[in-house]
Amino acid sequence: MIDRVVKSLRDLTTFYFGEVLKMQDYTWNPIFNLVIKIKNDYINTFGSLDTYEFNEWMERLDKRQYNDIFSHLKVKQVNNNILIRYDTEDMDRDMWKDPDSIFRECRSIVIDLVNEELVIVPFKKFFNLNEVQENRIENIEKELTNAKSIEITDKLDGSMQCARYYKGEVFITGSMALDRKNSWRLEDGFSKLSQNHLQMITQNPDFTFIFEYISIRDSHVVTYKPHQEGMYLIGIRNVFDGRQLSYKEIKDYSCKYGVPMTQIEGCSFEKIMQDAKKLKSGEKEGWVINIDGHMVKLKCDDYVDLHRVLNRFSSVNTIIKCIADNTYDDLISKVPDNYRDRINKIAKYIYGYLNSMNEKVEMYYKKAPIDDRKEYMIWVTVNCPVEIQGYMRQKYLGAEYHVLKTCYQKSTKYKKLHEMGLEEELFAFSDELEAI
Repeated sequence: MIDRVVKSLRDLTTFYFGEVLKMQDYTWNPIFNLVIKIKNDYINTFGSLDTYEFNEWMERLDKRQYNDIFSHLKVKQVNNNILIRYDTEDMDRDMWKDPDSIFRECRSIVIDLVNEELVIVPFKKFFNLNEVQENRIENIEKELTNAKSIEITDKLDGSMQCARYYKGEVFITGSMALDRKNSWRLEDGFSKLSQNHLQMITQNPDFTFIFEYISIRDSHVVTYKPHQEGMYLIGIRNVFDGRQLSYKEIKDYSCKYGVPMTQIEGCSFEKIMQDAKKLKSGEKEGWVINIDGHMVKLKCDDYVDLHRVLNRFSSVNTIIKCIADNTYDDLISKVPDNYRDRINKIAKYIYGYLNSMNEKVEMYYKKAPIDDRKEYMIWVTVNCPVEIQGYMRQKYLGAEYHVLKTCYQKSTKYKKLHEMGLEEELFAFSDELEAI
């Protein structure tokens, strides 16, 4: 009995003097601060918190100061958790210009809206050599000369997945996926976590563990063999203060728990600059350089060249446009043979949406009262799903329409993934060729 009382008191002490202090530590993160400000603003404006749907908060508040930021962000919510990711198609240039930009912390960060806690804290956005002012080669060479610590590692060509022990379970996320039950990549990544991985994650709940998910099923440009599949530790970040561990510290965890990590390469900056010009795209993506905490990516020239070609061909927007304009065959004929499967995977989803929408329009049209125009229009509004009502009206009027385009007359605007409900399924495909 006494033992139970002591344990209860210890738990209460931990809650009041441990967890509360940790919650205060979350204020280091600017996007967390903004989300909590929006939550409090909603309560103050409407008198109570009648919903935990973040998008409803935003819509009802409709404040420019919030909209100006979130118009450049993607928000995915599952239950009480939201994942926030910068929108690669419509990103504010502030992220490239300002080292302290709030957008740099929006790299698939996860926030618990109910408990007001940071759940997952991935890398802060970092850039390629010469991509931003602070990464100009002359600035990097100066930093290297005066550096206290220089670490160079292999940049693996996979997909980033993050994991943390939170609320009694291993919580795993991807670029825009929060629920592994609805994401085959997360499910596959989770299945690749060994008992050693799980022990490391559960015994260190203050850390977000950042992995590179390597899978033949999800191959990108570099050619990996089946025995190389796995979850490779590439980063560790403290949720409560934002500190990112050095690769030396990451290696300590890798060795302690027997978990594979990205290779630390014992070579100089000059050497990898030379190798970047020689190595082929199928051999290596590049390197990550950590100069006293300043992270820089250097990619092989051949990888970058192929990346540009594939990025042009495999842009989801380009594929949507070509399918809508009936020119997809022309597009796919120009894609290198080794990468057609990836483009066709994206197209398969788009064609599936197109066929489903057309079938839905035809199905409802057969049920509609077509003898009277007014009665038809009323019937469409009352009985048809919102997403097909415009097409139903255009079909009745004999106007040309395409379900991959907006339903307004004379419009040439093509639909985006989120308008088709395919964002989560296709985000990894569209994002895998981005220079992350």
